Amino acid sequence: MGELIDFAAMTIPLEAYFDDVQQGLTLNKAASFSKTERETPFPLIAASELTAHPVKIFWLLHNFIEVASINLLFGEPGAAKSLIALEWAFCIAHGLGWRGLVTKKTDVVIVAGEGFSGYARRLKALEIKHGMKSPDNLFVSQRPAQLLDKGSARLVAESVKAACPNPGLVIIDTMHRNADIDENSSQDIGKFINNLDEFLKPLGAAVLIVHHSGHSDKGRSRGSSAIRGALDAEFSATKNDDFITLTCLKSKDFESYRPINFKLKVVELGWFDDDDEPVTSVTSSTYL
Repeated sequence: MGELIDFAAMTIPLEAYFDDVQQGLTLNKAASFSKTERETPFPLIAASELTAHPVKIFWLLHNFIEVASINLLFGEPGAAKSLIALEWAFCIAHGLGWRGLVTKKTDVVIVAGEGFSGYARRLKALEIKHGMKSPDNLFVSQRPAQLLDKGSARLVAESVKAACPNPGLVIIDTMHRNADIDENSSQDIGKFINNLDEFLKPLGAAVLIVHHSGHSDKGRSRGSSAIRGALDAEFSATKNDDFITLTCLKSKDFESYRPINFKLKVVELGWFDDDDEPVTSVTSSTYL
C-alpha cells in the first residue's frame, strides 16, 4: 500500500516543488533558494547547477504518470481508453499496484463528460477484479466541465480542492466533452492547456486527458498537433481483433514502457435489471 502524498505538509512553496520536479533538483535544493532568487521576475540558473544534484522523478504510476505532469491517453471508440484511465484512478487512489507497477496513493478526481451511468458498473467490476471496495478518495463529477473557460476551470479547481486534501491526479474524460473547443485550433488548445497549468497544477495534481484518435489516422490523437507539444507523456489505446494494445508514444523525461496487450473480460456484477436479467460490465483481463 502506498503512502499518501501530503502536499500541505511540505516545508517549501508548491511553486518551488514544481520547479524541483520539472528541473530535477532535490527538495532540499529548492528549499535553499534565497528569497531574492525566488522573487526575481525572470530568474536564471547556471547549467552547472542543474547537473550538480541528482535527477529524481516522482511517480504516481511508475514509468507512466509523473507527479504534476500533463498526460494524454487517446483511442478510437471501443479501445477501452476510459476503462484504462478508470483502473489507473482506482489503483492510484488505493495505492494499489497496477500490473506489478508501483503507485503512489493520493486523491483522484475524474471530470466525467460522458458515460455517467457506466461509471457505477465499471467501478463495481473493478471491485470484483481487485477484491476491494471503491476508494473513498476517488471522486467522479456529476456533470461535465467547461475547461476552455477560465471561470469554469477555476470552479473545477475549487471543487477539487474542497473535496480532496491531497489531489494528486485529475482525469478529464473526455477533452471533447469537457471543453467547448475547436480541436483543430492551436489557439484553443493553448487556452485549454494554459487553464490546466493555471488552475489544476497549482493543486499539486497531475492531469490525464482522455481523448479520441484521429478520424483518418488512428495512430494519432484527434485535432491540432499543438496539444502533443504540451504533454509530458502520451499514450494510445488501439483495438485489434482479440485484444487491446496500450502504447506509450511520448515520454518527455523518462524511458517509455514497452507496449502492453490485454483482453477484456465480461463481469457479472450481482445486480439485475428491471427484467431480472443480470447486469454486466467489462474489465481488463489477461495481459499478453
